[in-house]
Amino acid sequence: MHTETWVPNTNPQLDSLFEELRSKQHSDTSHPLYHNYAKDNFVDVLALSILFDDNEPVSASSILQRDCWPNKACRILNRFWKVNDKRLKVLSRVTPAVSEMIRSQHEYVKQNTDFELVFMSRQYDNWQKFTVHSLSKHYGLEFNYDHYKYLTWTDESQETSWQNIIYSGNEKLLEQWKRR
Repeated sequence: MHTETWVPNTNPQLDSLFEELRSKQHSDTSHPLYHNYAKDNFVDVLALSILFDDNEPVSASSILQRDCWPNKACRILNRFWKVNDKRLKVLSRVTPAVSEMIRSQHEYVKQNTDFELVFMSRQYDNWQKFTVHSLSKHYGLEFNYDHYKYLTWTDESQETSWQNIIYSGNEKLLEQWKRR
């Protein structure tokens, strides 16, 4: 397994494949979050990623920064999805495929940007402890979490704009972030 991560519009072959996979995911209206995969949601991303296994795409996601986050923080695994025919059952730990994309995107951010904090977020509770423990125990990836919900979208009035995060990097940046 390996992950390719690149800046949009710098690799026509990967851009085309990502768009094909994104469009297929967006058209799957049986997925409860299919609207998250609309083309507009990928316009301002810092980078795109596709995970391959035996040269076949397994999953895709992006790296993103928003003005409502601290200046040196970015979200990895943004708009993550598994390619339809490669969807895996949820197991008792984070899958090797997901952990590979996390590792690759975290490394990409360290080597290619000046961001000091990477994070992943979900609007649901009770995933942080499991994920942090699994990433550390099985893959040697160190992340932390707390019990706040952080503003992840500009509309503070929407409950879905406040999400739980796990993070790695400069914890002092969390103090600059709206949370509750």
